[in-house]
Amino acid sequence: MQDTPAVKFLWSAKIRIPKEFDAFMSAVKTTRFNYNATFDEIVFVAPVKVQAYLIALVVGDLKAQTINGTIGVISEPGQLPAVVSEFSGLWTWFNAVQSQYERNPYAWPKYDLLILPPSFAWGGMENPMLTFGSPTLIVGDKS
Repeated sequence: MQDTPAVKFLWSAKIRIPKEFDAFMSAVKTTRFNYNATFDEIVFVAPVKVQAYLIALVVGDLKAQTINGTIGVISEPGQLPAVVSEFSGLWTWFNAVQSQYERNPYAWPKYDLLILPPSFAWGGMENPMLTFGSPTLIVGDKS
């Protein structure tokens, strides 16, 4: 497969992870099931064609919470209350931007924002349905 913007495809993945962790991808999580005493398997399906470089995966001690509608946040459990608070107004901004693009509505069924652990002080990556954000975004004033 050529990794170029012109080549897009639908994809799915089955990820095996330790039971104490969770996994998120730039796709829809369809099922999580017991693989054995140590591992679970999670199945993801991408409902919209994307380029290969837009496939993202994160696995770890992570928790997710829906903010509103299609928007959710993901972080380490201890960070989650601050992340939810910081991005509680994201739905308003999402709707404001979406109202400007009525002819081209948001193509994906969800938008999750993953706030990386403090050991990833800088950096981020925008992928369909899963944006990796720097923990420096959490400043406590919703800015």
